[in-house]
Amino acid sequence: MNKKISLIILSIFILLFFSMNNINAYEYSQTSLGAFQQDECMDIIQVCSDCTYNNISRVIYPNSTTAVSNVVMSVDDTFYNYTFCLTSGLGKYIVNGFGDENGTKTSWAYDFEVTPNGETPTLAKSLIHISLLFMIIIFLITSILLYNKARDERVFLRELIWMGVSYLIALPMWFMLWQITEQYLTSIKVLSSVFYGMTIIWFIGFFAVFVILTYKILVELYENAQVQRLMNKGMMEDEAVERIKRRRR
Repeated sequence: MNKKISLIILSIFILLFFSMNNINAYEYSQTSLGAFQQDECMDIIQVCSDCTYNNISRVIYPNSTTAVSNVVMSVDDTFYNYTFCLTSGLGKYIVNGFGDENGTKTSWAYDFEVTPNGETPTLAKSLIHISLLFMIIIFLITSILLYNKARDERVFLRELIWMGVSYLIALPMWFMLWQITEQYLTSIKVLSSVFYGMTIIWFIGFFAVFVILTYKILVELYENAQVQRLMNKGMMEDEAVERIKRRRR
């Protein structure tokens, strides 16, 4: 069983390595402005050294409706710009425009994408996210199994430790689920909100869990030391444990 888990983890690391090396293979072409964050303003730009004007004829939403039309771009020497702020919708926007390059009316067009965090989902990033989530889930399952084993063996100290480890590992799991749904399941916003809420709750609860577990571990260590001291005086282990329990009450 341990060899299988080790082989799976090694395979994931190899996959992550090749994914990072090839991450640039899936980026946007030069006909796109790239990705921008939802509900944030962005600059639609055009560069022309021999134009006297550049205008935007239309910016089209991802649902094919028109956002703005017939817009005059501001100019700074050869740099033309229009600040666009209607970015509440997720998806690919299309920009159509025209300028008088070399004295001739010339059309141009490109697109840009609006995403929740301003990053473009790519195959490489998807593989990295899924691989990391898979590793976290494996570690979480392993820690839960070790916790159950400690509980079955009635080893209270180990039980507390693996309980804390399981809680700690669950925190990045909720975070990764939130990020994955935020970037790839944009049509199911409620799912992203649920995982975001779980991440916040888990993060806040971590401090309370840490304090409680630390207290219980210290108490357990102290009581174990007291039991050992009584046993060194010749008392049987069961009797020593019972006496410590009576003191606790």
